[in-house]
Amino acid sequence: MVFRARATESLAALRSDSDKAEPLFNILNGALPPKDRLINFGPNLIDLAKQNGISLGFNFGTEEPAVAGRPNYIRFAVTGNSSYSNIIRFLQDLEKSRLFIKINSMDVTRQGGLDRFNFIADGQVYYQ
Repeated sequence: MVFRARATESLAALRSDSDKAEPLFNILNGALPPKDRLINFGPNLIDLAKQNGISLGFNFGTEEPAVAGRPNYIRFAVTGNSSYSNIIRFLQDLEKSRLFIKINSMDVTRQGGLDRFNFIADGQVYYQ
């Protein structure tokens, strides 16, 4: 009998906490874009690269469904060519993006003896 009373009290408290937390779920869910908004991700990335003086190639990769503790994501790959300082500026601007992006790997190689570098990177962009 005591167990039932405590369980009922706990359930009531959880429901109350759930009601208080519900508005926060909308904020958290709104942080990740819906999948269909990622259609502009490639063109936006190319535009950002152009603003930083980079010639950029972009390809979407495979999609990975959400698993416990991790949201959905789509893999992508980019290749580019520019000066080292332009590449750094591009990466800094990418960090300021409203999207959640993870760069998994990046390889930068000098092109000849000039301040020109080729790079290739792969990453993932998360969505709801």
